[in-house]
Amino acid sequence: MSELQHIHSKESIIKTIDSFSYTTALLTAMSFCFYMVLGLYTMALFIGIISLCFGLIILLNKKKHHKAAKFSIISVSIIGILIFSAYLGFNSGFVFYIFASPHLIYLLFNFRKKQPLYLSMFLYIVAFILTFILDYFKIFNGITIPSHIKDIIFGLNFIFSLIFCFVLISIFAKNNDEYIHLLEETNLLLNEKVQQKNKIHEQLTQNLNDKDKLLAEVHHRVKNNLAFISGLLELQNFYVSDATLSNILSDSSTRIKAIALLHEKFYEHKSLEQIEFKSFIDILIKHLTLRYKSKFNQNVNYILNIDNIHLQMNKALPLSLLINELITNSLKHAFKNIEKPEIQIKLKLDNSTINFLYTDNGNGFNLKNEMKENSLGLNLIDAFTKQLKSQKDFYSESNKGISLKLNFTI
Repeated sequence: MSELQHIHSKESIIKTIDSFSYTTALLTAMSFCFYMVLGLYTMALFIGIISLCFGLIILLNKKKHHKAAKFSIISVSIIGILIFSAYLGFNSGFVFYIFASPHLIYLLFNFRKKQPLYLSMFLYIVAFILTFILDYFKIFNGITIPSHIKDIIFGLNFIFSLIFCFVLISIFAKNNDEYIHLLEETNLLLNEKVQQKNKIHEQLTQNLNDKDKLLAEVHHRVKNNLAFISGLLELQNFYVSDATLSNILSDSSTRIKAIALLHEKFYEHKSLEQIEFKSFIDILIKHLTLRYKSKFNQNVNYILNIDNIHLQMNKALPLSLLINELITNSLKHAFKNIEKPEIQIKLKLDNSTINFLYTDNGNGFNLKNEMKENSLGLNLIDAFTKQLKSQKDFYSESNKGISLKLNFTI
């Protein structure tokens, strides 16, 4: 039940207590006059006390002691039925008021709170049984009154009990209409909120789609621009006669092409924000193999042990350039006079840490000498390692190949 419906239910109970108490006070006042006319002054006194009690119940309800008012109604009505039935007998008709109790209990208590509801119903059943036992076994001898007056009292109680039932049913019908009206208003309000949320969702979906399209377009254009730059460098290389400069242009073109392949992979991937890196390495290896196989006539065996790892651009770019640099150096320098050239790449995911290993079985080199000569390849490897926020374990020795280990977090 929503907060609005809960408030409405509470207000309905408060109105029910007032309506029932006013009706009871009015009918008991009429009964008081009737018993005074009949000369049944003791009965009139009891009736007057009952009327006063319901006046106090109205006051309790006004003072917001709603729980006390509810249980006072139950207690006073049960005690009144027991006293009057014992005083005038079971056939006086006072038990008729018990038949209005289910309506009264339903209106006074929330059905979600079972304990007070069952307790009230149980007390009314006990009151009915006690009135029957008191009359049947003549446990309490009330007053003796003429049969025609008893018939009048019986008829009066019958009519008043019908009035009580009618009043309670009318209150129930009114509360039900108000509740249905509240539900309709609540449904309209919920429908408006749902429509608003649907519009917001559609707008967010549209914005997300626009963002994906824009991001895809960015990757596509960057890839095309990089491919164009790579092509210009290759074209320029045709007009260069100096071997050193030609190598520089060729290596630069290879690095740019690797970045272009990475953007192409992002463009093709569904999420646009990360790629499955194993498939990218396969593409990069094919590209480098085609580029250098005709130049060095090598059949390199690639041993790949790569987990299903997805990387965003901030990790994918330096790692892809690092692998490109390592494979390029191996293909260009490592495998002279090596019968079965082999490159091994491992990428293993351990929770949020990636363990990277690159090895080849090539000729290797003297690492200290290369560091003294300030090699561009080593400087690039060092730069890409720092971008990955990792410490490198780099090993190379003449005729023993190379080995590079990295550990970095996603």
